[in-house]
Amino acid sequence: MPHARIATVLSGLCLFLSAPHAATAQLWLPVDAQRTTLRLDVAKPLFDVGAFRDAHFATVVWDATLVVPMDGIPTLYAQLGLSIGEITGTGWTATVSKPRIGTILGRDRGLHGELHADLPLAREMGGEFATVVGQYTHVEEWERFGPESWAVGGSVTAESEVSPATFLGTRVGGTLVVPTADNVGRDAFAVFTFFGEAPTGRARVLFEFSGVALLTQPELNFSERTTFFAAGSVSLPTDRLAPEAYVRVPLDENVSTIVSFILGVRVHLRGPRPRG
Repeated sequence: MPHARIATVLSGLCLFLSAPHAATAQLWLPVDAQRTTLRLDVAKPLFDVGAFRDAHFATVVWDATLVVPMDGIPTLYAQLGLSIGEITGTGWTATVSKPRIGTILGRDRGLHGELHADLPLAREMGGEFATVVGQYTHVEEWERFGPESWAVGGSVTAESEVSPATFLGTRVGGTLVVPTADNVGRDAFAVFTFFGEAPTGRARVLFEFSGVALLTQPELNFSERTTFFAAGSVSLPTDRLAPEAYVRVPLDENVSTIVSFILGVRVHLRGPRPRG
């Protein structure tokens, strides 16, 4: 029965997220010192396990991020996700993620950082399958979809222009996840990312390699507390609109045996430039 198979996967996910493979938030935010930006993202996970192979096409994760520059203070941003999961035999489920609020410090190129908090307001509707979908789709941000915790985190990104319009960079960050249940301990995670971005005609191509590690539970060895990802994307940026398609591939067996890869599209919508 699908219910029994999903229960098995859910049990495995609980072990997976209590071990080292839950990761920190890995933000790729639009930063514009003068213009408000809205980013819309839809991600489709391709599952590779028996129970999830029956997931309907509508099983996706939506995200919306609003970045608002402010005069005299750092840029502010807010993010909210919606995970939808439907599988034969279980019906329709949905999970609204924790609202994330944060601030961005610095420039869009060069050195910049961000700080954020995930408020404990996630909500499950119809069951927890959609929560699982959200957590496996965004493993680096699994804490956003869990309904029984809150979290704080941040990251620093450094970019260098190695040739005209071609950038190389690295990002390091961390997250502290605090369960709301009294009998569950806190966990801390770290992330590092190496990325490159270059023009190809009108398009821009981005490649990224990232790793995440659990900083708590010192009894675990290196392979047990780390996992890695590879990603690539192509975008067609203009002054006001930047559509983007991407693919993400988990390189760790604990994820790749469940999710083969993730396909997604994003759209960046920028406000008008200020006059004067």
